[in-house]
Amino acid sequence: MRIELPQDLPSSLSVGLPLFVFLGPAVLTLLSPDQEFVEIWIESELGLVENLTTLFALFGFVLALVAVRRSTRVRNRLLTAWLLLFAIGFLYIATEEASWGQHWIPWKTPEWLAELNRSGEANLHNVSLAMDRIPKTIVGVLVVLGGVGWPVFRRWQGIAWRCRTDWRRWLLPTDGTFLMALFFLCAWLVDRTLVWLELARSGGDGFSHQEHRELLMVTFLFLYTLSIARRLRRERASPDQSQSSL
Repeated sequence: MRIELPQDLPSSLSVGLPLFVFLGPAVLTLLSPDQEFVEIWIESELGLVENLTTLFALFGFVLALVAVRRSTRVRNRLLTAWLLLFAIGFLYIATEEASWGQHWIPWKTPEWLAELNRSGEANLHNVSLAMDRIPKTIVGVLVVLGGVGWPVFRRWQGIAWRCRTDWRRWLLPTDGTFLMALFFLCAWLVDRTLVWLELARSGGDGFSHQEHRELLMVTFLFLYTLSIARRLRRERASPDQSQSSL
């Protein structure tokens, strides 16, 4: 008998939020009165894209901690460790995106860090291109494989996990995050195509594809964590769940 996962996210989040973060910044850019407005209110360090990325990372941090507490209902140490890792990751993303508050409350970067940092900011991801791009590339590949590839494969094969303590039931993305992952993939392909055609813009002379892609990635991670937290809320501990699935 095929058992489907319960609907983990309402359409306002599984469809509405992806549409907003995917199309919103581009539409605002097209409707903006001038380039100065775009640079200040959309693309700058205090603009819409950067602040939304930080905001969703902070929301994700709180959600991950809530999910950690709820994960005791299924008594799965792997799930708890995974959610703790997400909490740490969200906190790192939020603090790094805001340069540890430097974007909001300006303070001087220590000289030793300013000399190493490509932007002279108080963060680690701008210390080198490798430290900036490698983690983002790894996470991006996982978003595409897990968020797009897995739901398609699951439906094609008719796969469903019956055991409530099975780690795959919780860790693998559901259909609720599919659209967000698909939009991220589209943005990534567009960005790579522009680079390949040598049409990618740098500096403040156009829509920031890289920052937008980071927003899409973090929003997917937020929705993924929210999906787990919402499903865990519906769980109730029972005697047959006393053993870990590890």
